[in-house]
Amino acid sequence: MSGMVGAMLVTVVLVIGFVVLRAVNRDDFEFERDPIDYLPVVAAVQEAGNIDPAYPPSLPAGWTALDAGVRKGGWELEIETAAGRRISIRQQTRVLYDMARAYVDEDVVDDGYVSVGGEFGDQWQAFSDDEGDRAVGVLIEDNENLLVFGTSSADELRVFASSLVRDPLE
Repeated sequence: MSGMVGAMLVTVVLVIGFVVLRAVNRDDFEFERDPIDYLPVVAAVQEAGNIDPAYPPSLPAGWTALDAGVRKGGWELEIETAAGRRISIRQQTRVLYDMARAYVDEDVVDDGYVSVGGEFGDQWQAFSDDEGDRAVGVLIEDNENLLVFGTSSADELRVFASSLVRDPLE
């Protein structure tokens, strides 16, 4: 009987060892997400009337939208640039600094104001972290804030943020 228990333990250890070895040697943990057409989502959110979402009227060549919708009480849009960097939009009735801490890094650094321009004004609050993530944010009305963040360069992030609009779609 003790031989049977010993054999079972050896088998379990070998199976666990094999699974761990395969997990350590895998390099395909990331998966590709299919691009989406985000403008119909924007139109649906506008039609619902609870949120007036900020969005890019078009994306630069090679950029794709990966996700869009209303979650956690606010508008969200995730984009991948042609270089494989990510840019996201979050629009919520939440304090801007708290949004930066939630979406950029718990230890986000307030980098002061930067010039962005566009529909939402010239002065945006800038944030960064130690790992190279960046964000710019602005109060767009009453208690509603807009945060644009990601792994793109500071210039690319500001240019993208300046392109955002709230024009009605049909």
